[in-house]
Amino acid sequence: MIPPVSHILLVASLQGCGTSGWQAPELLLHGRQTRAIDVFSLGCVLFYCITGGKHPFGDPHERDTNILKDKVKLFLVKHIPEAVDLLDHLLGKKAESRPKASEVLIHPMFWDSDKRLSFLRDASDRVQQEDFGSAILKELERRAPRVLGTKPASKRGKNMVLLNWDEKIDPSLLNDIDNPRWYYYDRVRDLLRFIRNKKNHFFDLPHEIQDTLGSVPEGFDGYFRSRFPKLLMEVYKVLHKYCSAEEWFKNYFKVSVV
Repeated sequence: MIPPVSHILLVASLQGCGTSGWQAPELLLHGRQTRAIDVFSLGCVLFYCITGGKHPFGDPHERDTNILKDKVKLFLVKHIPEAVDLLDHLLGKKAESRPKASEVLIHPMFWDSDKRLSFLRDASDRVQQEDFGSAILKELERRAPRVLGTKPASKRGKNMVLLNWDEKIDPSLLNDIDNPRWYYYDRVRDLLRFIRNKKNHFFDLPHEIQDTLGSVPEGFDGYFRSRFPKLLMEVYKVLHKYCSAEEWFKNYFKVSVV
């Protein structure tokens, strides 16, 4: 479970982000100091909270050296793609590449299930408008191996082939599709459409299928999140690149000003 930001900031104050092993590289080198040094320390504390006391730069005696060499160890959070993405930015060696604190607050790692599903629904609606040869769809489908996974082409072969997403879905859900020919099981766009359609018509589904998917939004989100853990972040990266300025997506990419 991802700790709330208030908890992270409390731990940061207790840990002492200005102490050895928690300082940004520019602080260790006595370089120009900006608010980015606090963002770096926040990344260390966030990693500490998620992993139950581990440090992204290793044991105490090696931390400062690893910070200066940019040897960050994120393998302990690799099962949380949202955390990997955020921490990779927070702990960047270059201060100017780190996000602002306000940008951290709207990162997908802190989204609840309802917002995650809303984003996937809106992303699906957006990419359905595109011709298959468009730049946004090419970028989306280029990420299919990361989203869907791969498998060996043969028992002895080293070549890998793309997994079809229907291989990870319960047969009862696939049997409930009105027209299977409407879906290409090797495309991320069609997986998004499948998720959107099941969500939009959830209460029209047979009860046994509702039970398989789980309650909306937490159970439903958990069903697809467990099978396609990298889906949200890969789609987010594509939409951020191509659609972040669009009015429909400001809720996901822009910081609200009160």
